[in-house]
Amino acid sequence: SRDNFLIWHFMTPKTQSTLGISGSRHRKERLYHIDDTPSGVAEVIQDLDKSYQPNINMTATGDPICCLAASDKVLVIGRESGALQRYSLPQVALVQRYTFTSRPQSLAINCTSTRLSVIDSTGVLTLLDPETGGGDTGRTERRDVWDMMWAADNPDLIAIMEKTRLYIIRGTEPEEPINCSGYICLFQDLEIRTCLLDEVMMTP
Repeated sequence: SRDNFLIWHFMTPKTQSTLGISGSRHRKERLYHIDDTPSGVAEVIQDLDKSYQPNINMTATGDPICCLAASDKVLVIGRESGALQRYSLPQVALVQRYTFTSRPQSLAINCTSTRLSVIDSTGVLTLLDPETGGGDTGRTERRDVWDMMWAADNPDLIAIMEKTRLYIIRGTEPEEPINCSGYICLFQDLEIRTCLLDEVMMTP
């Protein structure tokens, strides 16, 4: 939905067998409206009172959702106006708002939930440090970017595709690029795996 977002507790068969019945209370789905300002109180009340059902806003918003990213600690949602909203997890509480001049197209969060990357509709990549409020001290920008992926095991490394070049950015400094036009599939152990989707589509 472009007006609401849904939170649920994802469990693999392995974690489900480990948690057993004790994990059942966490599997309740929770629906939120993008214009609301959740504080996390409703979840606490639901844990204490199983019969409690919070009111859900289902009205259409004037500023729809256009992209999102989530980790185990943070949910970030982008809106058509250029606004970004950051929520804490698992107790869903709105903790921060950012404003961009262009519509965000893609979001990504690093492996420790300490940095956020945004590609907007004009191809500008912005790296933010949420702890600084997204100000100039925590902001880095690159242009003509169409794909990105944070390293799965290093919070300071992000791989980006800029035109037909693949860059690795360490902190705020880019390393020497290599020629590449594939989509980034995996970035781990200082290795990057890419996929040439055009060739895949030609010979599926």
